[in-house]
Parts: sequence; C-alpha cells; structure tokens
Amino acid sequence: MPDSKSDWPAIKTQLEREKKADLIHLIQELTAVSPAAQQFVYARYLHSRHMTIRVQPYRKRIVAHFDSNGTWPDFQEIAQAIKEYQLATGVEPKGVAELYVSALEAASNFVDGLGVHDVGFFGDLTELSWQCVSHFNDFPALFPPYAARLKTTMTILARCHWDSLMEPFYQLELDMGHDEETF
Repeated sequence: MPDSKSDWPAIKTQLEREKKADLIHLIQELTAVSPAAQQFVYARYLHSRHMTIRVQPYRKRIVAHFDSNGTWPDFQEIAQAIKEYQLATGVEPKGVAELYVSALEAASNFVDGLGVHDVGFFGDLTELSWQCVSHFNDFPALFPPYAARLKTTMTILARCHWDSLMEPFYQLELDMGHDEETF
C-alpha cells in the first residue's frame, strides 16, 4: 500500500478537478463498501442536530465488544470507535462522554456477568476509565448528567476488589468537587 501522506497531494489535485456529481458518487461508493465510512458520513452530515442518533452506531460498535460470545473485548477497537466519532463530529463533547460512559457500563456488566479477574483486562479498563476522567475534566459541565450512571458502574467494578479500577472514579469525584461519598 502506498504511503497515504505522500500520495495525498496527488489525490487532492485529482479530486479538485472532479465535478460535484462525481464527488457525490465517490462518497456513495465509499459508504457502500465501508461501514466505518458510512458511519462517518452519517454522523457528519445526516444527523447533525441529533447527538443521540449520531452516537448510536458508534455506541453499538463499542457495546458489541462486550457481548459474551466467547471473544475478549478489544479495547483498541473501542478507542478507535471513539476516535472515529470525534473525527466525524469535530470532537462533540457530549457524544464523546456518552461513548465513554457506555463503554464503561458495558465493561462493568461484562466483568460482573463473567466474573473476570484478568490483569490485562483490568489494565485496559483502568486506562479507559482514565480517558473518561480526562474527558470530564476537559468538559466538567457534562459530568452531572452522567454521575449516577458512573456511580452504578463504579459499584459494579468495586466488587472486583481491584483497587486500581477505583482510582479513576475517586479522582473524577475529587476533580468535579464532590466528596467520595457521592460515589
């Protein structure tokens, strides 16, 4: 595969020569062959006023990783779904918060349902939790609507008795100006 960065100027030049109808057809073809491209285009253009609709395909991709179908969740794919949503929407903070919280809920239910006690899984889950904390630190006004959901998630994860899983939640409460009794 050619280096996409070095080939971009040539592609850009060619695209600039294309007619509007041909560019629209190209986008139709791309969305037909790539579900990720379709989600991107839909999030960017189709549901621009409806965050809950726009976030759904990405949320479904994330939650699907935690279906107990015998496969282990891929946290890199989960991070990729969140990144793709950010690219498609221009880092829409509320939608990103929804994706982080949905991922943490699905992960906590996965842990609870299967009794998972895997160091690697807990490490990945802790990293996801820290990313969520970082997002809420960047957008603290988004925290209150998600506090109850995060508290439920924390309660489930506390049953694992894995202290590093709790640190991000405690830090989030401190960062949001609440005492640890809220969580």
